[in-house]
Amino acid sequence: MASANGGEVFNVHKAVVCAQLPTLKAAIDGAPKETGGRTVSMEAFRPSVVRKLVEFLYTGDYSDSPDGDDGSELETPQTSENSVAADETQTAGCGLGSLHEHIGVHAIAVHYQADSLAALANGKIEALLERYRGEQALVDALPAAVERAMASSADRKLRGILAVAVAADMDALRETEKFAAFCAALDKSTFLFETLKAWKKMELKLGLATSHSLMESKPLPISEAPATTAAANTQDELLRRPLYLFDLPQEVLDTLTLYKPGVPPQEEEPRETGQVTREGQRSPHQLASQSCSLCSMPFADYHEQRRHLKSDLHYYNVKQRQRNLKTVTEDEFEKLIGDLDESLSGSDTTEYDESDGDGSKETTALTTLLRKQATLAGAHKDKVDGNPGEEVPGRGNGPLVWFGSRLLPPNHYFGIYRNTLSRDEWQDEEKLPQAIKKRQLGPIPMPKPGKDGSLQMGAAHLPRWFLCLMGGGHFAAMVVALAPQTSKHGPLPMNKQAIVLAHKTFHRYTTRRKQGGGQSAHDKQKGTAKSVGSAIRRQMEVALTLEVRALLCEWKGLIEGAEHWFIRASGSTNRDTLYSAVDNGQTKDWHLDPRDERNRSFPFNTRRATQQELMRCFIELTRLKVREFPPEEAQAAKRPPTPTKPTHPTPKSEPTKLSEKDETALLHTTQLQALLRRSKLPALLSYLATNELPADFRFFPPNHHAPTALHLAASLNAAPLVTGLLERGGADPTLCNGEGQTAFALAGDRATRDAFRGARGVLGEPAWDWDAAGVPPGLSRAEVEGRAERERKEEEARRRAEEERVRKESAASEAKTPAGARGRGLADLVQQKMSAQDVREQQTRGLTEEQKRRLERERRARAAEARLRGL
Repeated sequence: MASANGGEVFNVHKAVVCAQLPTLKAAIDGAPKETGGRTVSMEAFRPSVVRKLVEFLYTGDYSDSPDGDDGSELETPQTSENSVAADETQTAGCGLGSLHEHIGVHAIAVHYQADSLAALANGKIEALLERYRGEQALVDALPAAVERAMASSADRKLRGILAVAVAADMDALRETEKFAAFCAALDKSTFLFETLKAWKKMELKLGLATSHSLMESKPLPISEAPATTAAANTQDELLRRPLYLFDLPQEVLDTLTLYKPGVPPQEEEPRETGQVTREGQRSPHQLASQSCSLCSMPFADYHEQRRHLKSDLHYYNVKQRQRNLKTVTEDEFEKLIGDLDESLSGSDTTEYDESDGDGSKETTALTTLLRKQATLAGAHKDKVDGNPGEEVPGRGNGPLVWFGSRLLPPNHYFGIYRNTLSRDEWQDEEKLPQAIKKRQLGPIPMPKPGKDGSLQMGAAHLPRWFLCLMGGGHFAAMVVALAPQTSKHGPLPMNKQAIVLAHKTFHRYTTRRKQGGGQSAHDKQKGTAKSVGSAIRRQMEVALTLEVRALLCEWKGLIEGAEHWFIRASGSTNRDTLYSAVDNGQTKDWHLDPRDERNRSFPFNTRRATQQELMRCFIELTRLKVREFPPEEAQAAKRPPTPTKPTHPTPKSEPTKLSEKDETALLHTTQLQALLRRSKLPALLSYLATNELPADFRFFPPNHHAPTALHLAASLNAAPLVTGLLERGGADPTLCNGEGQTAFALAGDRATRDAFRGARGVLGEPAWDWDAAGVPPGLSRAEVEGRAERERKEEEARRRAEEERVRKESAASEAKTPAGARGRGLADLVQQKMSAQDVREQQTRGLTEEQKRRLERERRARAAEARLRGL
């Protein structure tokens, strides 16, 4: 098959083309307009566009370079050929020559219904416009490109891409001579409104005068124009990409100033080019990072915010808010969990692998913290409430030091962790910007590994940090160089940019599942356990200690040359492993010095000790934070601080003393609930009669779910209690609890519901409004017994039918089985009919309770040993 265009012929295979272009297939098979034998004519398109179509059909892609022929790529009567030719000649030399070619490819793709080719062309167009955004060559080429696209295709996706490009360069377009003609041509089209919509999404606040001026093609005065595109792009670049502490851009270093509350950073003076920005005008790319209003923490992206919402810090602050207590920061939370016996990362999971399991929230270290720190949290709340002079965040008492820069939007500041700086540097905060400049390191190539795969020999001179996490049987350590890695393909992500000189992870079974805390800590609290599992955990703790100390000795040279040691090791056992020396009889193991000034703690919450978590912590420490301080905080910071200690502290309020009536009601409630939970119906009725209490007595303090005895009996599924309270005690079934539910709605099984229906049948309809109570029609005892007898007979019939079926199948299988093997087959059949529970009961039959518990412990120990052998 051949396709002709302006005399040029393309020989293509019919099977390849027809399989991808349904329109051409119909044309070849007999469409009257475009067929001419086995040749399809494409006179409306240029040869270069048709060539790219053929290239896509065979390769799935087409080249981006434009062909060297002149003229437009799609000849339509709606387009001015002279202007387009001039625009193509102007853009061909600056790399934008392929823009018109891509639009032509998109037009032929839409014409012949090649959706994949249209999507590919849209992607290339979008990438090209993004690449040259803000350049004058693109500004000059945009009107013709939009006019071509509107004339050749009505594709909504392409219009949207061009509308975004026009909105981004609107300031420069309005200064060109073609802007008036451009707006006039698009005055009655939908593209103008799509452009305004895209402009609104970019947060450029256009006034009413701006919209009228745009439609009337009258540019606004320069003093009323929005911020320039170059400044917007600079702010957007700073807010989007992560900034590495030891490789900051020079423009950031030059404008970095220490943030002081109430003193805004110096504003940049207007440039001599005459570009004056409107006062108070926000950047079109304003800071759009996510944040947690509960924890007062900003985030760089959506995924980081999702990880925070699953963290223990967020869960803890949710509980604090529910109890009307003050939420805590990351530093405060780390101090709270520091007193626990073991790391909460080793006990908050349900499996031993790195996955999160099913996310079950069983008893964790966070739960232990909430229980143990209840009194401390209340004391902390009283301290905060009675001390109005507590320091305000941002005055130097937080984990971050804040810096201003005129490159950032108003009221936005850079944050750097204090722990990343030396003590001499952060004590003299005025010299911090100069200290940060001295810490800058140029990119270096990745050191070549040695024969054993390590990088220690070639990296001894590199500035580096030592990071270590240990807890819950997990250990992870890493030595990472501070200099970024060079790349031939542009900037790398921060997790791939770091040069890891050495890393190692260990895991040992030292923590019982859903218990929390190591075995040694558990022995110190409750005494030495004598189970097999506890012995295994003690042995694993010793093995983990030996492995960690051997690793410290192996990395001694790397660790001693590190600038900082970032360590998290909660619990006395873990701290002794890292900081205590052990004399093995010959030499002492090398250990970390707890008095070394290089020791640092992580100023944020950490999770399970893994290599991935170490890399996340390194990125968190070395990435500049960007936060907005509202003007209200700045105004509050200007006020003089109030005294730290109040002159007359507010005395604590004493607990309210119960009245005699409330004490009596509380006593009755305790006794009634105890009788109900033990199902003591005669004693319950006798207690009500002796103390002259009604059957509808309301519990004290008020119970939201089960306020009366009938509600509690129904929720406990105690059918005899329900029958006795209704028929003999005279309880009211129409009363509702705090959720608007009657006692019948709380019944959880059939027997309890039948008790309500039986009482309706015995007491009769006039006794209570049974329909309001939600009780179905009444049942007599004869009806209940008859239904039970009928169900029993049906079950017996089903059981007999099943036995008959099994007997017939057994007879058939015996007939097929040889005579010598029949006895064995019958025994196997009996064994197969027994379930696992039946086998377990058969094995423990005749044993005492102590013997059964010993047998169960042995089974669990064997299961634990089998799991350890599989590691």
